[in-house]
Amino acid sequence: MTDELVPDDLMPDDLMPDEPDAGGRPPQRRAIGPLFLFGVILLAILAVVWGRCVIDPEVRIFSFEAGPLDDLEVGDVLAVPSVNMYVIVLDEAPGAKQLRGVDGQIKATGCNVQWRPEDTTGSPHNPAGKPGIFIDTCGMGRWAATGDAIAGTSNPLRTPRFTAFLDDEGRQFVRIEVIGRADPRVTPTPRN
Repeated sequence: MTDELVPDDLMPDDLMPDEPDAGGRPPQRRAIGPLFLFGVILLAILAVVWGRCVIDPEVRIFSFEAGPLDDLEVGDVLAVPSVNMYVIVLDEAPGAKQLRGVDGQIKATGCNVQWRPEDTTGSPHNPAGKPGIFIDTCGMGRWAATGDAIAGTSNPLRTPRFTAFLDDEGRQFVRIEVIGRADPRVTPTPRN
């Protein structure tokens, strides 16, 4: 057996000596830390670019005139075609009516839903057992008046946050906070 030295670049890291070799050179280690840091920075930059340019997660707020919301009963659905939204009255709190917005555009496909007030398929899922469902005009999806999926999909419709308020003239308006969807009343402008 001979005591030949194995070159450092052929020796596994766990067998590397911790002391300098016979020539006084320090042990050779691979620089994994800087390489890992570079990879993390690159992934962070890609995530920012993806979020800004691809998925467009901007919150947009727009208002529309909703009309007399006080006249609506639990389970009633008010269509607002000018913004492709629906307003439904819920009874989530005992004795108090709560309003919920339901987006008329399906996030996954971009198609619009259509409200069918006479369809009894939604009755077991709707507030106060009232009939009516939303149907996908491009596919087989069916949703209850609350936006919950019934058939053809497992994804609910978007239910944006909104608040009702009166303007200075006493008209009832609804302000909606929508994520990733433009105000349908505005012509989109190309992004640079």
